[in-house]
This record gives sequence, structure tokens and C-alpha cells, in this order.
Amino acid sequence: MLVLCGFLLTRLINMNNYDTKLNSAQEAKFKLAAAMAKRTKDTVDYDLRGAWLKDPKSIGGKGHLTDEFKKPNHPTFSKDSKYSTPNNMGGSWTAGKKGSYTFIPSKRQISRAGGLAPFKKAFNKSEQGQNSGFVIPPSY
Repeated sequence: MLVLCGFLLTRLINMNNYDTKLNSAQEAKFKLAAAMAKRTKDTVDYDLRGAWLKDPKSIGGKGHLTDEFKKPNHPTFSKDSKYSTPNNMGGSWTAGKKGSYTFIPSKRQISRAGGLAPFKKAFNKSEQGQNSGFVIPPSY
């Protein structure tokens, strides 16, 4: 728990600002869908409401969701997130051989995690079972 301190601290800094706003009827449907899919914890670092609103079926499985709705406190927050901005830039993914992927985190992500070691631990936990790895940014 201590190792993820940087990410946990960031999670306490109102990540709700990154949640898509739903009306009361939509919110009730979303909560039911998220509970049935056992994804309620995914709302901490992912705008699950936005993903659900775009495609209600997207949250139905346990599969990996797209980067489009990752919040800045997600370990693999990328430039493909709608929340990535020039002042809060996410990392980048590159495709490798045999379906593998490599992530290059932004310097801000490593800093937000509390340094390279905590970032590495959070990345490995987030990407467990995925065919991916990361490289340290050249300018780090």
C-alpha cells in the first residue's frame, strides 16, 4: 500500500472531476450495470460512466477497456485519454511483436507515483496478465 502512495494520494485529489455527468435516470442504470459487471471499483481511476454512456456493453465484461476514459491517476494514463492535455500529458503506447505493447510514461506520471520504483509497481499491478511492459522516458 505504501508503494502506491503517489497514486493513492492523487486518487484523493478529486478525481470525480473526470467523471462524465449523468442525469438521475442514467446514473441509476449505470450503477446497476457497473454492479452487475462487478466494476464499481474501476471508477477510481477510470471514467466508467463515460465509457458506459458511449457504449453500455463496453463495461459488461472483465476485459481491458480503452484508454479513452482513463483518468490522470491511472498508472497507464495515456495521450489517448480524453483527459490528456498539454499541461497534464499522458504516456504513450507502441505496438510490438506478437501482440505486445510498450508504454512510455510521461515524466509527470512517474513523479505523481512518487518516483520510478512506485510507478513500476503500480504499472505491473495494472497490467498484470497483459502482454505489455514499459520503458523509462528518454528525458527522465
